[in-house]
Amino acid sequence: MFGYADGTPPPTGGGSAPARAHAAAALAAGTAIVAALYLGLNMVFIFATRLRKHEGRHRIGAFRLEPVRDQNRGTFSALMALSIISTVNAMVTIGPRVYYAMAKNKAFFRAAASVDARWHTPVNAFSARACAPC
Repeated sequence: MFGYADGTPPPTGGGSAPARAHAAAALAAGTAIVAALYLGLNMVFIFATRLRKHEGRHRIGAFRLEPVRDQNRGTFSALMALSIISTVNAMVTIGPRVYYAMAKNKAFFRAAASVDARWHTPVNAFSARACAPC
């Protein structure tokens, strides 16, 4: 992930103007899709539940999902575990790369930009990520 087969490090920024514009458009589209899904799922929840019935409750989502958890406890637990694992995977693999790129751009400690001679990975960036709380 941090280097190519010949040992050269991957590019950490720059590129041509069309490539930057394409990346910006992809980021904007991804953000819009996530926002639309978030709002849409919340609207489904609002219209699927009778809100008067839950007046005064603070944990409506947990109360509403009790029948689902009772009937499909194993499936529900597996899906929750999968979502947590995917988040952890993203933080473990992307976090050090961000530190590495920031160090290359002199926005983070210079030591995070150093690449191990044997493994061709930024060990210091991984160490910094391991020490970070989130």
